[in-house]
Amino acid sequence: MRAAHGKSWMAPDAKKHDLLYVADGRDKGVYVLTYPQGKVVGMLTTGLANPVGVCTDKLGNVWIANYDAGTMVEYAHGGSEPISSVQDPGTSPLDCSVDPTTGNLAVVAGPSMGSQTGSFLVYDRAAGTPHTYSVPFAETSHCGYDDRGNLFVDGFGYNEVPRFAFGELRRGESKFRRISIQFVGDPGPVRWDGKYIAIGDKESDWINRYAIRGRSAVQAGTLTLNAVHWIAGFWIRGDRVVVTSAYGMGSYPPLQYYKYPAGGSPISTTDLNGADGVAVSVAPK
Repeated sequence: MRAAHGKSWMAPDAKKHDLLYVADGRDKGVYVLTYPQGKVVGMLTTGLANPVGVCTDKLGNVWIANYDAGTMVEYAHGGSEPISSVQDPGTSPLDCSVDPTTGNLAVVAGPSMGSQTGSFLVYDRAAGTPHTYSVPFAETSHCGYDDRGNLFVDGFGYNEVPRFAFGELRRGESKFRRISIQFVGDPGPVRWDGKYIAIGDKESDWINRYAIRGRSAVQAGTLTLNAVHWIAGFWIRGDRVVVTSAYGMGSYPPLQYYKYPAGGSPISTTDLNGADGVAVSVAPK
């Protein structure tokens, strides 16, 4: 597999396809593959120091959480050079999500210097100075919007056993609210599947689906992923979910494709040098 050395590159016809973006902090780049075929058609390195999280908007633009540099970097669908970036003040971005109703960019980041509480940032229309929201967590981990513009965030609580914490910033509101949830595991990726909020256990091999009812999350199902060792990221597209295994090797390939919501054994796998966050960018029509 081609490693991330030198400048970004992209196959000339890549933008014609739906594309899968896979961050690899170890190679300090982002792999670009055709979706769902899994053919590598590019590698992004320009402007990236340690990419860990990836998200896309409804136009197909791709945002990359550039952890070491404290920035979010934007690429156009199939583009090989950044088209914009925003600075995360005093933080190291981990994960992101774009509101499909407004274009706002939400970012979960490592703690600010001296901070005693978790937080996340929201950039209006993915630009300018962000709004910072504090949460009653010790640490935030991942975030994801639903189709109505409600943002869900998970992380580590203070004294809970297990130390899983979950909450929501409802569309149009300015105050984050805690949501009661039964989740035994470490906070992992948070994604909307069209009906439920899906949350992965980062240190295990399953994804739970939840219906949000007021201030409670009610479990609606579980996907067991037979070949995953550690869920670094996942992205749901139609009846498939693409999952990255952080410690991918041997019988645990870094990039895996499963039926959704069935789970089980992977439909197919792709061997990469490493894999963290992942997202699908749909080709503009």
